[in-house]
Amino acid sequence: MKTKFALVLSVFVTVIILAVVGGVLVAAKNPAAASTTQVVTAMDPTREAQYQALIEQANQTIAEANQKIAQLSANQAVAEPTTTPYPVSADQASAIASNASGETAVALPELVNYSGTVAYSVSFTDGLVYVNANTGEVLYNGVQVTQIISKDQASQIAINYTGDSRVVEVISGKYNNAAAYRVTFSNGEQVYIDLYGNILAVQLPVYTSSSSGGGEHEEDDD
Repeated sequence: MKTKFALVLSVFVTVIILAVVGGVLVAAKNPAAASTTQVVTAMDPTREAQYQALIEQANQTIAEANQKIAQLSANQAVAEPTTTPYPVSADQASAIASNASGETAVALPELVNYSGTVAYSVSFTDGLVYVNANTGEVLYNGVQVTQIISKDQASQIAINYTGDSRVVEVISGKYNNAAAYRVTFSNGEQVYIDLYGNILAVQLPVYTSSSSGGGEHEEDDD
């Protein structure tokens, strides 16, 4: 509203100046009016000075109005809020994850569904860190360079990720020629986790009758 008011004021003052200048031009074209103007000028020598002062004042008013418009536009640009659908922003999640891992993120955080919770997935050189998008809580810290996880820990990581606690088997083996755990659930879903707790892949069930079809992967197990 302030910007519109300043703009209207600027236009109004400009119109007044144009009207005054237009009157002077008409007087110049009309001899009778010109003679009258000359008489008035002769009678009142200060009229011209007052006229010049009026023009200067109008120009100053226009300049001030334009300056206010520029300031309001700049303030609006700075005050424009960055809308975030969740209380924790991506930058905040990155900072939280960096603090928890002791490393610097290598990519921008991504919103994911972590065990039914909206979270940011923050990537690091040594793994992933999941941060709750609503509370800022670290749901999972996968940056474990020196710690080799156990089968039980691999099982718990898979449970946290899928939200399913019906684990029927945890096997040590390989995934893409890298040492990993394969956690199998009763519905046939399989989660591959490396020895540092990073989830490598999730294989959805293909057979609904039983989980026996997973035997085709046994050749990779130790």
